[in-house]
Amino acid sequence: MENINDEAKGNFAFHRKSPLKMLIGALFGILIIIVAVFMVFAAMNEYKKGGYIGQDIVAKNTITISGEGKIFATPDIGVIDLGVVSDAKTVAGAQKDNVEKMNKITQAMKDLGVEEKDLKTTNYSISPRYQYTSGRSDIIGYEVSQTLQVKIRNLDKAGDILGKGAELGANQVGSLSFTFDDPEKLNQEART
Repeated sequence: MENINDEAKGNFAFHRKSPLKMLIGALFGILIIIVAVFMVFAAMNEYKKGGYIGQDIVAKNTITISGEGKIFATPDIGVIDLGVVSDAKTVAGAQKDNVEKMNKITQAMKDLGVEEKDLKTTNYSISPRYQYTSGRSDIIGYEVSQTLQVKIRNLDKAGDILGKGAELGANQVGSLSFTFDDPEKLNQEART
């Protein structure tokens, strides 16, 4: 019997923790508790913030003023895009045709009273044209596309400008819009 107790005592001594291990375990436990408490407070703080979503926060000692200004005005300019799309077997051929037509359109716009500053190229592109046969694609030519944006200050000439552009080869006409040359001036009037 005595041998069994000695053997049991030996096993017990073998499993007993050293003071250093006990200290590390205690510190680890305290760390876990601190992290858990921190997470609880962080979650509560986020929950409180959620209560303010959609609500106006009123600051103390402030004056809040809101207003709305309206002004009615008639557009004083028009803007239109005149485009020329040219096709040819070669890039050079398509470019030549496109440039000739666009130069005529540009000169006609100037002749109709549109100033140089009111003419702007907004697009220029070159693309191959393909023919698809039997799962194969072959280049059969090229397409050159160019767009001239025209700002029309004399709105009485808008019809003449559209007609002349189409007459001289503009085959893509679009984005006709009426707007204001100086929208900031109108904004200032609405604010006063």
